[in-house]
Amino acid sequence: MTVSETFEVGFDYRNGGHCGAGAPRFNVTTRDGVFSFVGGCSNGTASPAPQDPSEWTRVRINVTSPSQAFPPLAVGSQIESISIIYDEGTDTATSDTLGVGLAVLDNIHVNGELITGRGYDGKDDD
Repeated sequence: MTVSETFEVGFDYRNGGHCGAGAPRFNVTTRDGVFSFVGGCSNGTASPAPQDPSEWTRVRINVTSPSQAFPPLAVGSQIESISIIYDEGTDTATSDTLGVGLAVLDNIHVNGELITGRGYDGKDDD
């Protein structure tokens, strides 16, 4: 994949879980060895998710934006790998469920492609 000015990654997350500044996020590496920390809910653009707006939130992150990717990826870069990372949150439940170390993600978005099943083979198997 080649990075364009509008190259986005994202996901939908179930409300009530942890979605912070650094996790869940995408780690993106380009073929020329640039590693970028992309997103986190605080850095992405959030909106109600269409499948159930009261229970799910959609997050989209532009990989070329200096406010959403660290460092932002250069237009024309070739993507080598994209990983979803979840490495923050608490381990103890409290009355504030937003702090519990859990995130439920769905509808993984990579530059216009939506991954919705257990694996992606280019077909809608849900």
